[in-house]
Amino acid sequence: FRGEDPDYWHYAAAKAGIVAMTKTIARHYGRQGVTAFAIAPGYVDTSFNQAFRDEFGVESAAADTALGEVAMPQDIANVIVFLASGLARHATGTTIDVNGASYVR
Repeated sequence: FRGEDPDYWHYAAAKAGIVAMTKTIARHYGRQGVTAFAIAPGYVDTSFNQAFRDEFGVESAAADTALGEVAMPQDIANVIVFLASGLARHATGTTIDVNGASYVR
């Protein structure tokens, strides 16, 4: 969430809490072999976004990405598989954006 809509301040605060929790878990439990990552997806073509799709069309969300397409659930799953593989263990504590560059940190 990019924080563009003041009506969703509570949503933005919850997302910030997830990021802080991820960092805390990574720092506190890292020596015990625990890794922690936060996934920050952009628009994902799921039933959760049905109302947006009905009002604006999926093309509107796709136009906001550098890839020109929206993410599918499998795109998010692929990142999670990579993070769970252990190959990314030194990235522990980070937030991974999976949004087609619609938001770049």
